[in-house]
Parts: sequence; structure tokens; C-alpha cells
Amino acid sequence: MSYMALGVFFLLLLIAVFVIYMPLSLSLRLTRKQNRIEFSARIKNRFLPGGIEVVNPVTKMIWGLSRNPFEKRKKPPEDLAVKDVPWGRVMSRVLLVAKLNRYISRGLARAFALRGRPKLGILKLRTEVALQDAAETAISTGLLWSAMGITHAGLATTFDMRDTKGKIEVIPRYEKTNHLDVDYYCIIEFYLSHIIIIVYRILRNIGEIKEILRRFKNE
Repeated sequence: MSYMALGVFFLLLLIAVFVIYMPLSLSLRLTRKQNRIEFSARIKNRFLPGGIEVVNPVTKMIWGLSRNPFEKRKKPPEDLAVKDVPWGRVMSRVLLVAKLNRYISRGLARAFALRGRPKLGILKLRTEVALQDAAETAISTGLLWSAMGITHAGLATTFDMRDTKGKIEVIPRYEKTNHLDVDYYCIIEFYLSHIIIIVYRILRNIGEIKEILRRFKNE
């Protein structure tokens, strides 16, 4: 084997190792204050900085699911009245999205089996709640604590949480009424190879996925 071929071999080996063990972290944050919902997602790495920020994600999601593909309007409205939403189209598209999620779930399962579960580095869940009176507020606080426990247990089955840092809080605001503020934040640590495996599994079913996307557009 020539020196050039040997050099190329070691270069490819180095790239493969770099790809397999390249660490990434994904930070997610969801906040709600004064009826304004904001969502942000940022992927962090020395070589791959970037992220997205979305204001009022629920409105944008419902608008995207209900939008007529031939409609001229390209941007979602600031607010969306319930009566103006074609809920039949929304539900049919939700079912199609659920079918797409099946392929993503398979990719996740394969990635976790080959590369291990991603780590949940930080988990902070803060909720402030107040209803009409102190009794309703106390009951809702208990229900929210139960929901947080179920959420934590579900996350523990998906992520490695042995070294997770953070705090879960449900704070009743008895001095207020009809109040709900949330600040949810987490950092997920994984490898670039997780993404490669998931994309590969999705591409194996690209024909079925294209058909689902075609149906989604024509609904």
C-alpha cells in the first residue's frame, strides 16, 4: 500500500471517529408570561452554532396544519380565532403527522440501540399557577405536581438522567387569580452519529414519507 493510500485511509478513519464521537447539545426553552408563549431551540457545538426562536408556537402550529396550500398568505397571523380554523383539515393532517412520527421513532430506537441514550444534562421546570380561589389553586397545584412526576418518569425512560442537574417547581400564587406562568428549560447531550442514524433510517422509507407529505399538502 502506497503512502498516499495509507494517508487517505487514516484521514477517512479520523473523519469517521470524529463523526461518531462529535458531541452536540440541544437546548430547548418554553416560556409563557402574560399570555405570550415563546419557544427557542439551539444546537451548540464549536463547528455547528445555530438555533431557532418561535413566538406563539401554538398559533403557528395550528395555522400550519390548517393552511390551504393555495392560499397566498405565507406568514401566520398574530392571533387565530377558533371559529376561523378548519378543524377537519387540522385533524386529518395531525393523523398524517402521527404516521411520519412512526418513522422518526424507529430511527430514534435504532440510534439509541447503537449509540446509547442521549443525556439530559439540565432539566428545569418552573410553573406558577393561580385559579379563581385558594381551593382551586391548591387542587391545581397538586395535579400539576402529579403531571410533573409522570413527565419526569417518561423522560427517564428516554434519556440518561443519572447526572441531570436542575429543579422542578410548582408554585401556587394565592394572591393572584387566573394566572399561569411557565419556564421550562432543558439541555440534551448527544452525538452527531445519533442524527446520522436517524436520517439513514428515515431515508430507507423515503417513498412512504413522500406519499404522506403529498397527502398532507393536498388535504
